[in-house]
Amino acid sequence: MVDVFREQDPLPVQPPVSESTLQITYSLYPTGETRMSRSLDALIDLPLGEFAYATGLEFLAIGVVAAAGWLTMTRASETVFRTRRFIAYVGWVSLLSLLEYSGSAIDLDFSPNSLLVAVAAFAVLAFVAVRLFFLPIAVLHAEPLRAAPKESWQRSRGHSVVLFALIVVFGLVSGWLADLPHLGVILSMTVVGTVHAVSLVILYDQA
Repeated sequence: MVDVFREQDPLPVQPPVSESTLQITYSLYPTGETRMSRSLDALIDLPLGEFAYATGLEFLAIGVVAAAGWLTMTRASETVFRTRRFIAYVGWVSLLSLLEYSGSAIDLDFSPNSLLVAVAAFAVLAFVAVRLFFLPIAVLHAEPLRAAPKESWQRSRGHSVVLFALIVVFGLVSGWLADLPHLGVILSMTVVGTVHAVSLVILYDQA
């Protein structure tokens, strides 16, 4: 629905990546991939009414995705819903989304001319993604709450290959499903988002 509104309203959007481009669209929290996105700079100098509409639409999308991922992990792990941890999780998802919007606004696209630099950059990003793979579910279980990043870092050790493979699969399938006409975005959100959330619960218990 958010994609439909983005396409129909007069505010600028960023079109999807070309179909000829191979892209791993992985997020550190359970979600899927949308067809359209809106850069933070699209909100500059808007009249108050349009600004409220645009920001409300983006916060609605973030809130729904965060709530869906949290409830899926809570039900899959048979854990009692805890408001404080839910607020922390939503805040973390919102922060990641804000960083993504900010990156598009100040043009942080990185296109290295050297293959060695590209491989090194990819390795660093992959390492961080693997170590923080369990962070969403760690927010649910870690005691105290501030120990969640450390918990994710420790539990990911010894499972790097499996976690990296999952990151690649989630990233590729999410983007591929989103490119399908009509129901692609719905499939990307429901299938990849749900499998990602349930995988976090299962693997966290086994790590």
